[in-house]
Amino acid sequence: SGSINPLAPVFTEMWPFIDRILTEFVGLDEICEATCRIVKHSLRVLGNQFEPYLRDFIKKAMFCYQKNPIGSFVYSVEFCFIDFCQTEEFSLLFKEAFEFICSHTNSHVFKTRQDCELNPDLVNDFFGLSQRYIKKAPHLFYQCSELETFVQLLLRCACIENYNAAKTHTNFITEVCKSIKEDLMEA
Repeated sequence: SGSINPLAPVFTEMWPFIDRILTEFVGLDEICEATCRIVKHSLRVLGNQFEPYLRDFIKKAMFCYQKNPIGSFVYSVEFCFIDFCQTEEFSLLFKEAFEFICSHTNSHVFKTRQDCELNPDLVNDFFGLSQRYIKKAPHLFYQCSELETFVQLLLRCACIENYNAAKTHTNFITEVCKSIKEDLMEA
């Protein structure tokens, strides 16, 4: 329907503050996590009326991830991707976000296997995001210019000892195998 969601004007008023909080408090994990949760729940309520904020929010999540690589920013891209990955006008944005996250994670966050072990929550979020790309828009995953980098991360994070991170890592591999099988059956 063409009616305006009652939260839309409230979110419009909140948006400048959300943007400012993420910029000024980027180094404070708890504040960033809470702010990203506000955006996630707002997106779920607003649906497609969140669209005017999507591009800026994804760019902000990438900026923040560069400054403070915590899972909240990876998860922010994921929850936006879930709702907007099928919208053609955002394909390039989501491709760029995934490439940036892969590149930055490889070169600055998970440089060693020990880095992965020390941050299992981010391993979980990273492969959770990757799994969403494979499930919902595999063409964006396979078109990624950072696939070689991604494979390095995949190998570096293999055999992580944290149960949840290992499970998400393994589930991602399973999804890739399913995707390849489906492509082969269609050919």
